[in-house]
Amino acid sequence: MIRILFIPILLLLNLYSFASHITKDGYGEFLFGKTSLAYINEMYPEKDRALYDLGNDEKMVSINFPEQGVEIFFIYKIADDLNNVFLSQINITAPCTGTTEKNIGIGSSIENVLMAYPQKSINPKGYKKEQLVIYDSFQIFTSKGKVDSIMITPGID
Repeated sequence: MIRILFIPILLLLNLYSFASHITKDGYGEFLFGKTSLAYINEMYPEKDRALYDLGNDEKMVSINFPEQGVEIFFIYKIADDLNNVFLSQINITAPCTGTTEKNIGIGSSIENVLMAYPQKSINPKGYKKEQLVIYDSFQIFTSKGKVDSIMITPGID
């Protein structure tokens, strides 16, 4: 009986970690300066990883959580200790249900984004999609008048 109850509780805790606010510090359990690649490898060994060679002994690995609409990225040097390689980017897409502190999330209208974040800069040169820069570290991408992705990188307001 205890075992039967324990599994649903674990599943609820895992889903709860993704039901969170999107902030400049990260999303859910994925936090800049705190979430290491070694931690992710230990906690999510079953997740597929894509490895990219950036040159100059630099690598980037992405780990996708498609059922939560979250993809995380780490950039590191080949000789780095993975305990000291920290999260470098988070991409949020559907079906993510997380929102910013101003209640903006995937599917929000561009009008709601502009009311919530009037200090935006729209579509910087070089981007093909509509892009609203909210903070240096926080960018909202829209398509057809609705938010379709949010990118978070370490930075300062």
